[in-house]
Amino acid sequence: MKKIFFTICIFFFIDHESISKEFDNVFIHHQVYNKINIIYYKIPQNKGVIRIVSPRFEHYLAAKSPSSIIQNLAPDGSFILDMVDYFKPDALISGGYLSSLEPPIGLGGLKISERTLQPIHHSWLTNGIFCSSGTTWMIRDFVDKDDFYNDMDCLQAGPILLQNGYNRYHDISLIDPNERKLALSLQDQAFLCTNNYGDLLMGFASGGTTKDLANLSKIELGCLWTLRLSGSITAGLWTSSRGLDGHNEVRLTNGIAAFSLETIERQENK
Repeated sequence: MKKIFFTICIFFFIDHESISKEFDNVFIHHQVYNKINIIYYKIPQNKGVIRIVSPRFEHYLAAKSPSSIIQNLAPDGSFILDMVDYFKPDALISGGYLSSLEPPIGLGGLKISERTLQPIHHSWLTNGIFCSSGTTWMIRDFVDKDDFYNDMDCLQAGPILLQNGYNRYHDISLIDPNERKLALSLQDQAFLCTNNYGDLLMGFASGGTTKDLANLSKIELGCLWTLRLSGSITAGLWTSSRGLDGHNEVRLTNGIAAFSLETIERQENK
């Protein structure tokens, strides 16, 4: 079987210098600009499987099968590394927002296999959605429930930073004052973006603002659509080659997992 390798890139933006090196067919890219660090995992369209994952949904499935055993995955929320141990992906990123840390309560709609696990939330903070059927995916604006209730699994998050190439933060004075505070705040943040090839980038950014992330995802990463996910101590990205970048101290209600076709085949043959 032909091997497919995802791309892991690390950007250290300090002063426009870049260093590239290849390790075992995994491409690592270092670039420097204003001390902003971006690490991302790149999945080509139709070359991998993307799943929105939820501890609550796994417990729902287990309840229908008495022989199922779920370990280290609490139904109301789990740590990133516990989700990695359970789902065994090639990469896993923190998902949407929390309205409460303990117990963890998700903020924003979540739908998996046509089952609504979290209600839709109307706010500037959750003005975007990420949806996946497994091998195809999309980032779009969230306008009403028709955007959410399609035939794909969907997670509501935000804010949307890039809309089909348009940078919403090109003039920060046009943004809602509450969103402007987030746009200018310095914090760790998880994000998703897609480019004109349909590739999905699962990323973790530190050392910069959300406005910086919007600019860099367009100029440096070549994204068309960029969606911010969780931030601060709830943001993290785990990859099989690097381990965890970011945080593992807060239980999360959902995440987004990437599986190579080889990993899917191996798991199905067990």
